[in-house]
Amino acid sequence: MTRRTVVAAIGLVLALTGLVFSAVGGGRASDAAPGVLDGQALFVAKGCSSCHTGPDSTSQINAGPPLVDAAGWAGSRQPGMDAATYLAQSIREPAAFLSPARDRDLVMPALAVSSDEVERLVDYLLGR
Repeated sequence: MTRRTVVAAIGLVLALTGLVFSAVGGGRASDAAPGVLDGQALFVAKGCSSCHTGPDSTSQINAGPPLVDAAGWAGSRQPGMDAATYLAQSIREPAAFLSPARDRDLVMPALAVSSDEVERLVDYLLGR
């Protein structure tokens, strides 16, 4: 098996674990509607924490670039694009921008996320 296949399999297992976590009610935002996950819980549920170190988590397999302090670097990656727009587009279209810190052999999978979930993930990454 190639490294890419192994990483994809691990990511799938971890994403499924996150879905189970969300189904049993973990990580609900206190100010959100029942069943709505906050950005931190979505980061786990959608499998982001499997590959990326986040503001409050350490990557389980360290395959993707760290997303710590995104507010400090995301706004400078693309001319004329603010941090929120950069992160949102990166989540919606993983191949839109390639991080200089990424593993060249790995490609971020497209995520099944709604616009509202993207917004909550971006808010979480930017510390809002």
